[in-house]
Amino acid sequence: MMSEARLILASRSKARLAMLSAIDLEVEAIPADIDETSIIAEFGNQLEASLTANALQIAKSCALMLASEKALAVVPSITHEANAPYVIGSDQILLFEGKLHEAARIPAQLLSALMSFAGKKHHLVSAAVLYQGSKPIWKGVETAQIHMRPLEPAALRRYVDRYWDDVQGAVGGYHAETSGPLIIQEMKGDPFVIQGLPLLPLVEALIDHGVLKL
Repeated sequence: MMSEARLILASRSKARLAMLSAIDLEVEAIPADIDETSIIAEFGNQLEASLTANALQIAKSCALMLASEKALAVVPSITHEANAPYVIGSDQILLFEGKLHEAARIPAQLLSALMSFAGKKHHLVSAAVLYQGSKPIWKGVETAQIHMRPLEPAALRRYVDRYWDDVQGAVGGYHAETSGPLIIQEMKGDPFVIQGLPLLPLVEALIDHGVLKL
C-alpha cells in the first residue's frame, strides 16, 4: 500500500519501472536528461589519477552522482505540490579494467565494447537515491560481477545485429533476464542490481519513510 504522496522514477529505463511495478508500486516515470558523459569523464579522470587503487569506490561514487543528478533534474517540476512527491533517481555504471563505461550509442560502439569484454570480468554498479521534494532522504549503491563468454568477433557481431534494438541503453549491452545468457558465462550478485536497481535496500527505505506500507 502506497502513501498518499506521488512516487516518481526519474529514469527512462523500462527495466527499473518494471521492477517497481512488479511489487505493486504506483510509479510515474519522468525521464531525466542529464549530461552523463561529462559526469562519467570527471570520475574517469579520478580513476586515472588514483592508478585504479580505489576503482570500485570511485565507480560507486559516480553511480550515486548520476542517480542524484537524475532525481534533481525532475525536482523543479514537482516542488510546487503541497504534498511533496517522492523521487527515485537511479543509474548504473560499468567498471572494466579500471575504466568506467556508459551505454553504447551506436551498434559499432557496442560491438567494440563486447569484443573487449569477451572472456573477461567486469563489475556493474547500480545506485539509487530517494528524495522527498528537493530533500535527499536515502541513498544506496550495490555491485555485481559479470564474467562474459569468450566469444569470437563474428558471434558477437551476430548478437549485436540481432539484439541492438532491445539492448541499446543497457550499459553492458545486454539484459540479464532476456538475451544476456547468450553472452554471459557467470553472474555473481543480486539479480536486481544486475538489472540496474538496488531494489531490496530501496524497498527498505520506502518502508522506513512511510512511502510503502505492507
